Amino acid sequence: MRDCGIISLISLDMACVPRPVAEGPQFLEYYRSHCACCDAQGPKFRCARCSVAHYCNADHQTADWPRHKGECRRWAQIFATSANVLPPSGVPDNIIEQHKAVGRWRDGPLDETETAAEGGNADAQFALAQRLLFGIGVTKNFKKSMIYLKKASDKGQASAQTMMGAYLRDGEVVTQNVAEALRLFMLAAQQGLPDAQFELATLYEHGVGVDRNMEEAIRLYRLAANAEDNDAKQALARLGQHWKNTRDRSRKRKQRKHRKTRKN
Repeated sequence: MRDCGIISLISLDMACVPRPVAEGPQFLEYYRSHCACCDAQGPKFRCARCSVAHYCNADHQTADWPRHKGECRRWAQIFATSANVLPPSGVPDNIIEQHKAVGRWRDGPLDETETAAEGGNADAQFALAQRLLFGIGVTKNFKKSMIYLKKASDKGQASAQTMMGAYLRDGEVVTQNVAEALRLFMLAAQQGLPDAQFELATLYEHGVGVDRNMEEAIRLYRLAANAEDNDAKQALARLGQHWKNTRDRSRKRKQRKHRKTRKN
């Protein structure tokens, strides 16, 4: 099944029907049993990135991408968070440690996760928010999930800040607050989270909640691209920017220097 791509609706003769407002965890089951574009039951195609949105065919998937791409990033981030799956190279050590901790709390015993979350552990709070949202070893409870998501965000958990920022920017499940979304994206981006760097870059590129600043947008896209964020790479290509992993270049220079030292 193919992955979603950044494709414009302009080239298509069809348009998707409006989606129901996502007010709780029930919308996940709805997405899996109905085409995210035309609302027909029994879709055959699945978004390979998030595994949540389903479609009747490839054309419907393409047509829905402009609407789906924001939630797709959030869902893909959640489902990829596992203690056994590390982030790509280029992600800072502090983010890797957060990622591993969240995976352990999400996949571990529920009572231990709840105890740690109540004790103020931000990674456990974010993991519990995920468990409550998707029913991972616990009954789904969207409202409680949002409570723990906010707690983790307030304590500085980068992925929670980014997810909460995306909800606040979109205004689908919480009251829209672009200024607060911008603040949370900035905090998470400063910690080095590629998802936050990408989301912040899009705000700067399009002037959403902040003055348009293409230089800052490109800088942030490059930071995310250096951590192998494919959306950031696509954004740079779309903007006509040459991208090459600066960390890879630095590593190769060190390797060449080491080989010369050994020869001498």
